[in-house]
Amino acid sequence: MSAVALVMILLSGCGQGAGPTSEQYIDERSLMLEISGNTVRVPVSGSTGAHPPGEFSLEIRRDIAVPSELPTTHPGDSLVWSRHFSLGGGSVLVLTGVAGDMSRIPTLISILEQSTLERWSGLRSVYLSDLSEDSLDILRNDSPREAPLFVNHLVSIGYHPSVSESSLVVVDSLSFTGPDAVLLSVNPGVQGFLKGITGTVLQLTADSWQCNPDTSGSGAFSAVFSATFPRNWYINDPESGELLGRSRMNSALLGGRYIPVGEHPNRFGISVSVPRGMRVYAPVATVSTEHGGSEAVFSTGSGLVRGVVPVFMGDFQLTTLSDGRSRLLVQAGLDSLVTSTDSLWAENLGTLLQSMLGFPGSTFAIIVAEGASESFMVPYHGCLVVSPGVLGTLAGVFSWGDSLAAGSPAAGAGVVAAGAQCFTLQSIFIDHVLSEAIQTWMPLRFLDHMSTDDDLFRMRRAYRNYYLYQTCVTGGTEPALADPGLASSSLYNPVVRGKGPCVLEYLYFQGCLDNLPDLLDNFRHSGSYWNKIWANLGLYEGGRQYRLLRQFLYQPGIPQILVEWWTEDGLIRLSATQMQPSAEFSVTYRTCKLFLEGGMQRQVILNPEDSGVLYAVLPPEASEGVRGIDLNPDELIPADFVYRRRVL
Repeated sequence: MSAVALVMILLSGCGQGAGPTSEQYIDERSLMLEISGNTVRVPVSGSTGAHPPGEFSLEIRRDIAVPSELPTTHPGDSLVWSRHFSLGGGSVLVLTGVAGDMSRIPTLISILEQSTLERWSGLRSVYLSDLSEDSLDILRNDSPREAPLFVNHLVSIGYHPSVSESSLVVVDSLSFTGPDAVLLSVNPGVQGFLKGITGTVLQLTADSWQCNPDTSGSGAFSAVFSATFPRNWYINDPESGELLGRSRMNSALLGGRYIPVGEHPNRFGISVSVPRGMRVYAPVATVSTEHGGSEAVFSTGSGLVRGVVPVFMGDFQLTTLSDGRSRLLVQAGLDSLVTSTDSLWAENLGTLLQSMLGFPGSTFAIIVAEGASESFMVPYHGCLVVSPGVLGTLAGVFSWGDSLAAGSPAAGAGVVAAGAQCFTLQSIFIDHVLSEAIQTWMPLRFLDHMSTDDDLFRMRRAYRNYYLYQTCVTGGTEPALADPGLASSSLYNPVVRGKGPCVLEYLYFQGCLDNLPDLLDNFRHSGSYWNKIWANLGLYEGGRQYRLLRQFLYQPGIPQILVEWWTEDGLIRLSATQMQPSAEFSVTYRTCKLFLEGGMQRQVILNPEDSGVLYAVLPPEASEGVRGIDLNPDELIPADFVYRRRVL
C-alpha cells in the first residue's frame, strides 16, 4: 500500500509492489510526491494558471503496458489523466491528475507534461529490461521444435611415431541425414581433405566445407575426411597459444577440431592403432582394448558430443582420483615436473567437481601434456588438458578473493572454471548462459572446499562488486539471466560472470540446486528451458524455492535494499525495503553483524515482528553504542544494500 498526496486534499491509493511513500510536501513552485525513493516534481504554481486542477496521485504499477509514445494517457474518465514514467524491470510510475471541470483539462495536461521524475539516488544507473517472465517463456518456446540433426563420425586413427612424415594418420567417415546443408570445419592448422560420397561438398575455404545432402529424396550425406600429421607437429590456438594437438615420439594428442565438426551435435565411433606397449585414452566409453597390443575402440553410443572427442596416445602415467570417478594422466617424461602436491590439487579439484556436477555417465580426466607455450589449459568433453605447473596454481586459492577484488586474474580460479566446463560440455543442450554461470561459480565452491569463511566472503563480494561496477560503467539495458537477448547484450560478461555466480551461490544455500547433476544429465537431451530446470532440480511447483529460482533467473537486476535501523530498549531494530524498480525478490534475513563503538563486532540472530520490522537483543558489549550494521555479513545475499540510521 502507498499513500497518495493531493494538492488540496489527501486521499489514499494502492500501488502494486510499491514500497512505503515518504512525506509529501509543497515548495514555492512544486508539489513533491515521493514513492519508493522516486520523487516527482509537479509544477502546480506559476505557469499553471489561476485555476489548477484539484488533485494528483502517484503509484507504482506492474499490470499496465510500458509507455511507448504519448507522455499522457486518458484512462476513461474525461476529468482524469495520467502520465507514465517507465522505471525499468516492467515497473511503471503513474502520476494521475483529476481536473475540477472540463475547462481545466488543458491545464492538467500541461502540468503532467511538465512534471519531472527524480529517481532515487541509490538506484543503479543501468536500466532494467521490461520483458516480463511470461514474455521470456514465449520467446524461448518460439525456438524450433524439429528433432536436432546430428553428425555420425567413424574415426580411424593410426599412430606410427617411427615414421617421420606420417606419424599420425586420421580418417573420418562422416554422415548425416537432413533437409539442409551443414557447415563443417577443421582447425586452420590441420591440412586435410573432405571428399563427398553421397550428396555434394562445396569447399568454402582451405579448412571449411558446405555439405549438401542428396536431393533425390533420401536427404542423406556421407563423405570421407583424411589428414596426415608428421612427427613433432602441434597446433596452438592462435589467440591464447593453448595446445590443441601434438604428435611426438612417445605420445600424441588430438583435439581442437582435428576432424570436421560444426554447430550440430556429433556421435563418435573411434578406433585407434598404436605401437605395442603404448596406451590410449578417450573420455568416452571403451568398447574394446587389445591388452599389450595395438588397438583400442571407443564409442559414444547413442550419446552426443559438442565438438570433438579428444584422444591421447602414448606413454603416460595413470592415477585414479575422486574414489575412481576421475583420472590424472601425465605424459611420459613429465613425471618429475608433476609433483605429489600437483596430484593432491588434482584430487581436490576432481572431488569437488564430481560432487557438484558429476552425473551418471559423465566422465572427468586431467591430462598433463607438453606444449609449445609455458602455460595452457584446454577444456574438452570430459577432459581437461593442462601444461605442467598449471595444477600448482590451485594453491593460490587462499588469495583468490583479494586477487579478483584488485582486478587481476586468479589463474587457479580459471583452472576450476575450465574443469567445470568439461562437465557442462557433456550436457549438450544446456543454455549457454546457465552453462557459463555454472563454470564461473565453481571457483566459489572450490574456495569453500579448501579455505576459510573470510576468504569465501571476500570472493563473493568481489564477484558482486564486479557486476555492479561494470554494469554501471557500461550502462544500457540489463536483461535477465533467462532472457535470450542477453547473448548479444554489451552487459553479457558482468551479468553472466558476475551476477550469475552470486545468484547460483545464494540459490545453492537456499536448497534450490541440490539436484544440479540431475539437471545436467537431463540437458543431454533437448527440451523446454524452464520446465526442465525446475522439474529436474526437484522443486515443488509454486513453492518458495520454485519462486526464488524463477525470480532470480527471470527478473533483471538484483535486490536493492534500503535498510533503516535504530536501537531502543536494549534492542536493535531495522526495516529492510526493496527499492529496485522490478518486482521484489524473496530474500530472507537471519543474522546481522553489529559494529560497536568500542571497535568490536558481534553477530546477532534476527526475529520478525508482526509489523515486518526485524529485531535482535543487543549483546552486553554494545553498552557504549552501535555505530553500524551489516545485514549481509556472509556476503551471501546477491543484493546491493544502502543503510540509513533513524534518529529517534
